[in-house]
Amino acid sequence: MAIPIEIFFFQRTLTLPLPMLYKSVLLLFEAFITACGATHLVTVWNPFSNTDVALCVIKVITAVISTLTATLLIRVFPKAFSLPARAAWLEEELGSHMRHEQSLRMANDLLLKFRKVTQHIRRTLDTNSVCQTSAFELSVTLGIGCAIYMNKGDTYVCTHEDYRHVGDHSLQRPDKTLFWQRVRISANNKVVSRMATLSYACCLNKRDLSDMVGEGVNLPYKSAMGVRFNIGGKDSGFVLIYSGDETWSLPEQEVELFEDIVGQVEIALQQSAQLKQETIGITNSGKFYEPSEKEDDVEFQLSNHHYNTAISLPPPPFSYQDGEKDGESYDMKPLNWP
Repeated sequence: MAIPIEIFFFQRTLTLPLPMLYKSVLLLFEAFITACGATHLVTVWNPFSNTDVALCVIKVITAVISTLTATLLIRVFPKAFSLPARAAWLEEELGSHMRHEQSLRMANDLLLKFRKVTQHIRRTLDTNSVCQTSAFELSVTLGIGCAIYMNKGDTYVCTHEDYRHVGDHSLQRPDKTLFWQRVRISANNKVVSRMATLSYACCLNKRDLSDMVGEGVNLPYKSAMGVRFNIGGKDSGFVLIYSGDETWSLPEQEVELFEDIVGQVEIALQQSAQLKQETIGITNSGKFYEPSEKEDDVEFQLSNHHYNTAISLPPPPFSYQDGEKDGESYDMKPLNWP
């Protein structure tokens, strides 16, 4: 009797209700064990009294319960054996949903970062401010160094540079942000020329960086990534992000973020250049006009002629005193005055 009691007790402690099919199987199983126990009890009691009839009845009941249990188990066993496979499938689906949720969360975070950096970059159209803000925001967002090179004739000059950790918005600049501003790169450099042929970010290793900065330079960085940008259809420079870790690499999502931000930097620099050209054009076309002495004389003569012509005009017919002139009378109320 202990087994049915234990089954009943643990069934009551379940947090979720069992389906009717499984509950029926448990009840029949409890009844079957109880009937088997009763059979053993009657068999033990048989030497002391005649219990053959009771034993026969209990065995019949046990057989009926056993038959019903076996019938229900035909339906229960396939479902029970499929539970591990179903649990594995549910676990896989749960993992897939969690990965998808993580991917969406990461994409949302990257979108927020892109929006924030773009707003800061487009806040002003001054070229110097755009480059300075871009270097700072890229360094803070990606947690690596960032340098912006501008084309100055036959060389590339680093105009702005920054190296920070993720979320570091302090005003104090680290000392190692002054490396690239001392390095000038030739426009014919093969590494820079290779970047010009790519429409996406170009990965650079330590050897590429050594070829870029030249021989005899103590290079503290061992890996980098660069993207070129054009202003007005002309090669204008490139943005370089770098790290001191030789095994450093950006995830695919952050690489796309870097490329998109460089695209926004290119648009901001193009607008800055257009605004500068328009300002120069307005300044040149807005000079104060001073007429010459000859033009002053002609204008004075024309004004005198206009004045003499104006004062020699005869008055209207009804403007004479008493409405008379040379013996002619005028009606003070003109009939057909235009």
